Amino acid sequence: MSKAGRVGAGPQEKKLPPVGLVGTLALGLAIAGVIYLTSYLPKEPSFTPAIGFLVAAAAAVMVNAIALARVQGFAWRIFFVVGGWTLLGYGLISGLLMFIFIHNNLPTRQLAFQIATLFVLAVDVPMMLAFSVARYQQ
Repeated sequence: MSKAGRVGAGPQEKKLPPVGLVGTLALGLAIAGVIYLTSYLPKEPSFTPAIGFLVAAAAAVMVNAIALARVQGFAWRIFFVVGGWTLLGYGLISGLLMFIFIHNNLPTRQLAFQIATLFVLAVDVPMMLAFSVARYQQ
């Protein structure tokens, strides 16, 4: 069978970093920190585990960005178009969620944690979506 007829032939044969897998890991870690804090409401929990989850999620996003930046011959124009619009959408969603947190008088430490988590997610999700579109472009 020719290369064109095989499943998996084409752009996906390029050696690409596991952006989707690492991004999903970061998403899970960030959500685990939020779930941990939420499970203690209305009491004030220890922030150490939640901050650990958030730092691990942020580190995974940074590793993902660095690995992706090193890819040669990638469809960067498509990546930035998709990523830019997705980032705009997630930025708006994050802004609305921050307004809700502030309006509901979330305690300062929890508010800071939630804002940091929203920032990590607002970078991670658009990067994963933009990568998943751009990886199949010429």
